[in-house]
Amino acid sequence: MEYGSSMYTAHLPWHAALLRFKDLAVDQPAPERMNVFGISGFPNREIVSSNILAYFFDPANPHGLKDLLLRSLWELLKERGRDKSRFPDDVDLSNCSVATEYPAHGEGAGKGTKRIDILVKIDDRVAVIIENKVDAGLYNPLHIYRHQLEGEGFTEPLTVVLHRSNGMTITAADDVNLGVSLFDLSYDDFFDRILTGLGEASLNADLRSVDILHQFIDNYSPRRIGQRMNESNTQIDNFLEQVKGVEGELFQAMEDYRTFTKLSREKMHNLYLSLAEDKSITVDAETFTLFDTYDWRPQSIPTARGLRYNLPGIDDWTINIEFLLVSLQETIERGGSAGTIWCKAFWAPKEGEWNLEKDALTSPFYQQLDKSIGSGDEAIRSAMREKREEILAQALECIRVTFTSNENG
Repeated sequence: MEYGSSMYTAHLPWHAALLRFKDLAVDQPAPERMNVFGISGFPNREIVSSNILAYFFDPANPHGLKDLLLRSLWELLKERGRDKSRFPDDVDLSNCSVATEYPAHGEGAGKGTKRIDILVKIDDRVAVIIENKVDAGLYNPLHIYRHQLEGEGFTEPLTVVLHRSNGMTITAADDVNLGVSLFDLSYDDFFDRILTGLGEASLNADLRSVDILHQFIDNYSPRRIGQRMNESNTQIDNFLEQVKGVEGELFQAMEDYRTFTKLSREKMHNLYLSLAEDKSITVDAETFTLFDTYDWRPQSIPTARGLRYNLPGIDDWTINIEFLLVSLQETIERGGSAGTIWCKAFWAPKEGEWNLEKDALTSPFYQQLDKSIGSGDEAIRSAMREKREEILAQALECIRVTFTSNENG
C-alpha cells in the first residue's frame, strides 16, 4: 500500500491539525541574498567599512561610479552647513585623493600618532576628515585632526562623524564647531542619498562594483537591518499564531516524520543490497559488470545509494546509477512527494573527480521511479531493476553511436 494512504493516516491525530495550515494566508519573506560581508565574518568591522568607502570615494578607482559617493557626501554637507563659503561652487570633485589611517601629528597629539579613518583632499582646496564609527562611541581627538590639516595648508577642513548609531551624541570640541566645521551624518542618510543617484550612475559602471556597493549598504544600514528583523519577528508571530492549540499535534507530526526517515533509510539500504547482488546485467547481448558501490549521501535524510557498472569496450569509465530519497523540502522543490524515490545516472571516470550534471545520462537528471517508498519491497525492487536496465540500454546506445561516428570519421 502506498505511504500516505488511509491505512496510515487513520492513526495520525495530527493530520487534521496540519490541514489548517493550508487555509491560512501567510506572507513568505523574500529569500535573503547571501552577503559577502556577512559570509566573511566581518559584518561590522570598522576598518572593512573604511576601506570600502575609500575605494568608492575615489573617482579614479575602476568601479565606474565616478564621483557618486563623494558628490553625495558633498551635497549633504553643503545642505546642512551653516557657512556656505566652505563649499565653493567651482570645486572639482573628480580631482581628489583619498587615504585611510592617515597619520595626524597636530597640536596636542603628544608622543603617539593619531590616525584619521578616511581623509579626502579635494582640488587641493578642501579637506574632508571622516571619522567612521561603526559600533564604538565618539572619543576621538577631532581637533588634533583639524590641526594636522591646517598645518598642511587647508585652512578650513571639514570633519564628518559618519556613524550607525541613532543615539550617538556629537558635540563641539575646542575649535571644531557643529554645523560649521563638524558634521553629524548617519549611515542611513548617506546611503539614501547615494541610492538616489545610483541608478543613473550604474549604467556605465562596473557591475561587480555596483553589486558590492549594494551588499555593503545592506550589511551596514541599521534601518535595513531593522526592517529584516521586523520581517523575521512577523514570521515568528505568524507561526506561533498558526500552531496555537495544536502544538502537540505538530510535535507528533515532526516525530512521525523522523520515524519515517529512519525507516525509509533502512528500507533503501536493504533494496540497494538486493540490487548490488546482481554482479552482471546483460542488455542487448552486451554485459555490464558491477564495478563498485557507494553511499552518495551517507549523512543525509534519508539516503542515496550508487551502483557503478563497467562499460563494454571502454576500460576507464563507468556508468553510475543512483537511487535516492531526498529531504522533504528538496523533493517538493523537484515536484515529488514525501515518498518519491528518485533515480539519476551519469558517466564517471574510474580515476579522478566526477562531474555529475555535466556528464549526465538521464534527462531530466533527476527522474521519479514509478513506485514510492511506501510500496511493497518486491514492487520497488522490480521497478529499480527495470529502470536500471532502461538506463544501461540508453548507455549502450550512446556507446554504439559514438563508436560508429568515430569509425566513419
